[in-house]
Amino acid sequence: LTSTQGTCSPETMVSAAIVALMATTSGLLIGRAVAECPTGMSCLDVNANGLTFQCVVAVPEIPVAPRLSVSAALPTDPMAHQGTPSATAARKRDVLLLHGFPEWVGMFPELMGALQTAGYRSAACNQRGYSPDARPDATAQYDYSILRSDVYAIAAALNFSTDFHLVGHDHGAALGWYAAADIGGTKSPILSYSALSVPHLDAFNAGLFGPNADIQQQIASQYFTMFVLPQSSSIHSDFWYNTMGGSKNADSVFGTRFATPADLQRALWWYNGAMTTGTMAMPPLMSAAELVAYNATATAALREIFGGTPNPGHSASVKIGAITVPTLFVCGADDTALLCTRPYALETSKYCTGGYRYLQVDCGHDLLSCSNKSATADVIAAIVANVNTAETPRQPL
Repeated sequence: LTSTQGTCSPETMVSAAIVALMATTSGLLIGRAVAECPTGMSCLDVNANGLTFQCVVAVPEIPVAPRLSVSAALPTDPMAHQGTPSATAARKRDVLLLHGFPEWVGMFPELMGALQTAGYRSAACNQRGYSPDARPDATAQYDYSILRSDVYAIAAALNFSTDFHLVGHDHGAALGWYAAADIGGTKSPILSYSALSVPHLDAFNAGLFGPNADIQQQIASQYFTMFVLPQSSSIHSDFWYNTMGGSKNADSVFGTRFATPADLQRALWWYNGAMTTGTMAMPPLMSAAELVAYNATATAALREIFGGTPNPGHSASVKIGAITVPTLFVCGADDTALLCTRPYALETSKYCTGGYRYLQVDCGHDLLSCSNKSATADVIAAIVANVNTAETPRQPL
C-alpha cells in the first residue's frame, strides 16, 4: 500500500496498517464497497472454496506513529503486532464468527470489539448464500459438508492458524457444532466453541424426532417443513420473501440484502443441506388441527398456507458425538424458535467433554442484541471468557 499524500492521520494510518497486515494472504481482495465498516475494523473480500465472501476483520490496535508512511515495512505475520511471547502463542488468537438465518455480519461488531480489546483477531463473513459472489445456484451446493468446508477454507484464506476459536449463532451455531466435532477420526481444528441459541446437534435432533422428542420444540420447528419445499421463498405469493427479504433485511456493514426471492432461496437452502447431509432431524409435519389442539394458532395458520400431508418426520443419520474443547452454550430464556431451556436442550452438557458452561440470559433469540443490554454484555463476556480458556493447540490423533 502506498499513500497518495505521503502522510496521514494516526487513525487513517492504523486502518491502513490493519488492511496491509490482513492482505499478507493471497485469499484477500481489498476495496469492497461498504455501507459502514465498523470503526477500527477492515472490510474485505475473501476468496475461499472458489467463492468470494464479504468479511469484517478486527485485529488488536496497532500503535502507529503520527507521520509513519503507509509504505513503511510491516510485519509479515498478521499476528506479530500483538507482542505475544512466541509465534506459537500468536497462532492461538484467531476467532471466526458464524451468523445464522437470516442474519449478516452486522450482528457481530460489538462482540468483535470485545475480542479485539482482549487481544484476539476475529473475523465474520457473510456466508454462502449471503455474500453476492458466494451464492451458487444449486441446492446441492448448500450441503452441510460443503458449508463446513467453507469454515475451514475461510480461516485458511484469512491466514488463520491451524487451530482457531469458533463462535456461532442460530444456523451458524448448528454448523459450528458440526465443524467443532471430531468426525471420521480426524481432529477438528477448533480450539474452543461458543454456541448461541442452538444446543448440541445430537441433543437438538433428539428433541426434534424420536421417543424422547420434545413436542413443544417440534411445534416451534414446523417452519423446517416449509423452508425445505421447492422454491420455498417464492411460493404462496412470495410469502417468506415478503416476510424476511427485500429492504426489510439488509446487512448494516455491506448494505447487502436479498434483492429477489431467488436470493433468499439460497439462504433457505441451508435447511435442505442440513437434511440431505443427515446432520439435522426433521420434526413431524403436523396438521393445522393438531397445532390448534396445542394452542399453536399462529403455526396452524402457516400450515393452512403451506399445506402438506402429516408425516412422522425423520431422524438425523449423523451423530456428531463428543465436543472435546471448552464449550459455551448460551440460551435466551425467551427464545420462541429454539426452546433452549427445555430438558432436551440441557442434555448438551453430556456431549461436551472438554469443559462446559451453560449460560441462560434474559433475552430472546438475538443474543447479541438483547433489549436488556446487561444480558448482551453477559453474553459477550462469557464468549471472551470461553475463548480465554483454550490457549494450547491440541495434539493430533
